[in-house]
Amino acid sequence: MSSKKITVYGLVQGVGFRPFVAELCKELNITGTVKNTGGIVTIEASGEDSSLVLLRQKLESLTANNQILPGSRVDEIEEVEIDNLNASKMRIVESSDLEEEIRFLPPDIATCPRCEKELLDPANRRYRYPFISCFSCGPRYTIMDAVPYDREHTTMKAFPLCGDCESDYEEFGNPRHFAQTIACEKCGPKLFAYEVDQVPEDPLARAVQVLRDGGLVAIKDIGGYHIAFDPYNEEAAQRLRALKHRERKPFAVMFPDMDSIRAMCEANEKEEELLTSEARPIVLLRRSVDSFAPGVCGTSDNIGAMLPCNPLQILLLKECGPLVMTSANRGGEPMIIDDDKMCEMLKTSHTKDGDEDNDGIDLVLANDREILQGLDDSVCQVFGDKVQFIRRARGYVPTPIILKNELSKETFAAGGDLKSVFAFGKKRFAYLSGHYGDLEEYAAYLAMQNGVKHFKDLFGFHEEQIVYDMHPSYASSKYAKKLINNNTSSDGINADGKAIQHHHAHVASVIAEHGLEGKVLGVAFDGTGYGTDGTIWGGEFLLCDVKGGTFERVGHLKSVEMTGGDAMAKNADIPAMCYLYEAEQNGYLNPEDNPYSAASKTNVIVASLDNHINTVKNSSAGRLFDAVAAVLDLCHENSYEGECPNVLQTAAEHFDGELHMKIELPIRIVDGKHIADTPYLIKEILREKQNGTPVEELAYAFHVSLTEATSKIIQEVCTRENVTQVALSGGTFYNRLLLREIFKRLENTSIKTFINEQVPSGDGGLALGQLFLTL
Repeated sequence: MSSKKITVYGLVQGVGFRPFVAELCKELNITGTVKNTGGIVTIEASGEDSSLVLLRQKLESLTANNQILPGSRVDEIEEVEIDNLNASKMRIVESSDLEEEIRFLPPDIATCPRCEKELLDPANRRYRYPFISCFSCGPRYTIMDAVPYDREHTTMKAFPLCGDCESDYEEFGNPRHFAQTIACEKCGPKLFAYEVDQVPEDPLARAVQVLRDGGLVAIKDIGGYHIAFDPYNEEAAQRLRALKHRERKPFAVMFPDMDSIRAMCEANEKEEELLTSEARPIVLLRRSVDSFAPGVCGTSDNIGAMLPCNPLQILLLKECGPLVMTSANRGGEPMIIDDDKMCEMLKTSHTKDGDEDNDGIDLVLANDREILQGLDDSVCQVFGDKVQFIRRARGYVPTPIILKNELSKETFAAGGDLKSVFAFGKKRFAYLSGHYGDLEEYAAYLAMQNGVKHFKDLFGFHEEQIVYDMHPSYASSKYAKKLINNNTSSDGINADGKAIQHHHAHVASVIAEHGLEGKVLGVAFDGTGYGTDGTIWGGEFLLCDVKGGTFERVGHLKSVEMTGGDAMAKNADIPAMCYLYEAEQNGYLNPEDNPYSAASKTNVIVASLDNHINTVKNSSAGRLFDAVAAVLDLCHENSYEGECPNVLQTAAEHFDGELHMKIELPIRIVDGKHIADTPYLIKEILREKQNGTPVEELAYAFHVSLTEATSKIIQEVCTRENVTQVALSGGTFYNRLLLREIFKRLENTSIKTFINEQVPSGDGGLALGQLFLTL
């Protein structure tokens, strides 16, 4: 007989780990105790040596995505010999809040099959109870205010257990044995509804009726409010677009099951695996039929598909079928989690003239379970066998990214301003926050600050170093500098500060994920980032020294003089005109062939360029895509971020057949650097369009030309510098056509190509790269 203290690190709280250990020990005749300690689990076990060895083996088998105890993941186990225990059985004992080095907290987990079966079973006492959960599923991070993960440290403490639930909680072998979110109709959270003209007696039935009648219903879910409507109802779609000021961006649709998704979309094995995973993200799929109202997906060939992640959604979709399910917040704002704020969007019953007012939502379906931290739906897409995160949030946050090497100091990374995500780093673990929107919105800025405090409270972080984007006007950078300028971190510990170049951070996020070493050629294509030379970057080739944390800009898309300020990112005609103006200046284009030259609306732009007033050099891939979309008359405005590039990609993917025309994108060597002559490319595209070449063919040709130029620069630099690793990052690389063509051109070379697979390629991944560059 031996006795050991076993410390288990990983995702071991909120997943039924303690009951699992207790039952396993009973089978192995091991006695002792198991408890939560901060964010880990501590086992004191006494038994035969062979049984203790088998216990460890069983625990080590709980790897990521295991099916033995879904949602759990054991990363590390420590064992020490202790004095023999005087215990007759294995007991789950009261948790402690002992501060340990590393904490792993559970993400929110979708309703498990067992709970769904009970939910729909008329004989079960939790039949149709919209908050059913067990130790394997339910809300976790969004309702936690402290560690360890126990009921008194969640908002479920407001609901004392009834006798029946108490019995379930105490019963050995029960699926709700020590389940912290256990509840039922008698003792748990309740649904209620807000409506202008009545107080519904049955909130769920009323919500179903409103949805069937074509209304808009706000629904309080695990991480915040969604607005739902019937995707076959065009009037509802247009009402919501007007309400959210969302002109054309496609809506995500929640389907009841995989069969209903397959009936409308193409989904491969990897995409189905994502859709049915415990995280239940939105997955971008190719539409195979156009059954929904035009206002749901617009001109996009893709649809953001998702499956229900909680009992309330399961019940609603059983009654209503597919529903648009979109976050209730307006673009750039954080998730709405407060009932009062949501009710501000309720429509009034009549206007002053007595006519019905359709400017608001029709019903708010709320509940009395408080949300402490808003968390949006995660969004993914699949490229080959790789998963790309567009937004990493519910179901994944706050699971850390594991780094290859340890950080020397606890570090706070402020991230960027768009799709704001911050991170804390400690030892080998990078903890990324959810998505806070655009920090230019004051509500988003406040939510980010509150999120930082919430992270610090839950994880016990004490930042000793603060890193941020080098853009002098970023709100995230100003927030970081404010802490540094006070010469202390937010909790009084002296903190060093460091500015990180935007695109270096993008590339570093890929390096961090894959544990790359040595030299790496990074290709960072995105909308905008502040360069070390004071110009705007966004089409960059950076030779990175991983060990030294340095980079050299060895190539880029040509820097073109641009003007227009913030309007340049929305009005695609501005970058189009700037590119063609540059083409004129270079002698590529005659003024009479430039469709923008005589347009009166561009006089201010022309004057600015002529006199170099309020202009800046810009190498952005995002503005290049905008310009091509405008020149081809496909899209002239980004009513949402990336609209013009998305429309251009869609047009390119509609081109079927071999190219009959090739556009060459010249690569010039200037002062030893590789520069892609994009104004010449724009001129060629315009000429071919004026000669009658179909725009879909030209859209495809543009993608081919850009990938040929990119691949050529990659191969030339890698050959010259003896580099075999390439990291692609930045929001432009959500373009799967662009990725496919680059991978195809490099697949038969010695070059290994890497992309982001654990964090977003866009600005939501910057914080990871910033953390890595402090190593």
